[in-house]
Amino acid sequence: MEAEVILYGVLAGLATLLGSFFILKNKKFAKTHIAGLMSFAVGVLLGASFLELIPESIELNQNALIYV
Repeated sequence: MEAEVILYGVLAGLATLLGSFFILKNKKFAKTHIAGLMSFAVGVLLGASFLELIPESIELNQNALIYV
């Protein structure tokens, strides 16, 4: 279990470094697509948080889906 957490943490860090390296090397691409890249990043973060919170809220309160 602990080894999986460390493995996934390292993989996430490497993916972040690879993405940062790609953006820094292709500045023209980054300047022309910054709005789309930021929108995608925000959508991924919001989607991940809501997909994690909604099932837990339904377990706590059966009417939680109405509020969401």
